[in-house]
Amino acid sequence: MAKPRDPHTTDTTKSVTSNGMLSRRALLQSVIAASAAAAFPATKAVAGTIGDRMGRLADREAALLTRVLDRLIPSDGVMPGAGEIGVTQFINDLVVEAPHLHRPVADVLGSVGAADSAAATDEQMDAALRRAERDHPEAFGMLVHAAYVGYYNHPEVLDAIGWVSPEASSNEPKYFDDSRLAGVRGRRPVYKHV
Repeated sequence: MAKPRDPHTTDTTKSVTSNGMLSRRALLQSVIAASAAAAFPATKAVAGTIGDRMGRLADREAALLTRVLDRLIPSDGVMPGAGEIGVTQFINDLVVEAPHLHRPVADVLGSVGAADSAAATDEQMDAALRRAERDHPEAFGMLVHAAYVGYYNHPEVLDAIGWVSPEASSNEPKYFDDSRLAGVRGRRPVYKHV
């Protein structure tokens, strides 16, 4: 007999929870994978290999990705938009270093591509993104996670949120003044020896 599921817990084996949101586990896995993939040094693919075919995004795809990123993370005056600061380049580098991510990015861009035209309004792009999220939820989630990793690692964004690098801050410990313990050391024990 199957054990009844507790409605207050999330099934961590699924990437989408019962309320339609991505699970914390799926988020962390994709952010870690994207961060790890971004850390590997670039390698050159030999012409005609799978790495060559699964390499950088075409110029048209990169232009569309920039529009998509600006809709996912738009500028708001203080914070820059993801597309305008070059997160497209981060994702392009990511798909070269982690070729398995090329297909999900291409799926989302292919789904959104029908709405890509110079005359497409923001509302039309948003509707196309909602369709892409519905039709390709895992691919869309991976793209969103990669966008946030690239965005929040960009120096302009870090400056805008006031982040200070641990290397740049003074992490010198303040030395404890032992003379402050003189009163405590002069007291009798507050416990009984047994």
